[in-house]
Amino acid sequence: MTDCANVAATLMEHLVDDPAHGYTQAGGRWGSGGYEVVTVDGTGYSVALGDRDCSSAVIDCWRTALDHTDYAGALDAATYTGDMRSVFVASGLFEWHPM
Repeated sequence: MTDCANVAATLMEHLVDDPAHGYTQAGGRWGSGGYEVVTVDGTGYSVALGDRDCSSAVIDCWRTALDHTDYAGALDAATYTGDMRSVFVASGLFEWHPM
């Protein structure tokens, strides 16, 4: 199986480095239309162009990294910082370790 953590991290790096993406907490925090393909280890991943906020960027990168795996859709219920932990942990892919 593809190293999904590497894919998610590479997609996040792309969002940070590419000027076609920015930061917003307003409408359009999941991208504003149009798509591009970002290639990671020879596989193309469809990424919405436009802005995100910190939680939507993390959620979006992980959702995209899980496409075409047995975990596709496992994070779809995550929508903002307040529900990320419960959804990510419930997927079975993540563990929560209190500080």
